[in-house]
Amino acid sequence: IASILPARYHGHPLPEPKCIFLGEKMEGKKANKRLLNILHHFVNQKRRFLLFSPNIKKMQELEKIVQAEFFTKTIASVHSGDPERQEKVLAMRKGELDFLLCTTILERGVTFTDIDVLVLGAEDRTFTEAALVQISGRAGRHRDYPTGQVVFLYHSLTRDMKRAIKQIKKMNQLARQKGFILS
Repeated sequence: IASILPARYHGHPLPEPKCIFLGEKMEGKKANKRLLNILHHFVNQKRRFLLFSPNIKKMQELEKIVQAEFFTKTIASVHSGDPERQEKVLAMRKGELDFLLCTTILERGVTFTDIDVLVLGAEDRTFTEAALVQISGRAGRHRDYPTGQVVFLYHSLTRDMKRAIKQIKKMNQLARQKGFILS
């Protein structure tokens, strides 16, 4: 027997992802201008965020670009093989980092206060429907900050992206029908 709990304990809906087309793919050291504009938007809004990347190599390439672009901000990256991953996650929790680049290592089991979530290359096969739903769940977890933006940044829209969004919307609809959502 399985049961579905379609709402969070704080009675607010799950953040529904929006999709943003990035245009050309980032090649090596060359930054995607749309991506940088989006990151600037979040930084200018003084939003802290997780930036998910499909793999370690892409994350490390992106880290060099964003550190050069946002040299006044405190940024780190984390992946499963990182010996300092616990310290970096703790620094993000404490608000010591402006944003954290990560792989799917932070897909589940981590709660940050007042955080937005960006998924770069959301079309990558690493980001299955289930993974995208879990990643989206990083935003809006804290009762004092039940909202948060979730953005799928993509070059081609995939079935998994569409299904993840549909699943989250369905959970919110079910939670409303059952009276679990307060607002």
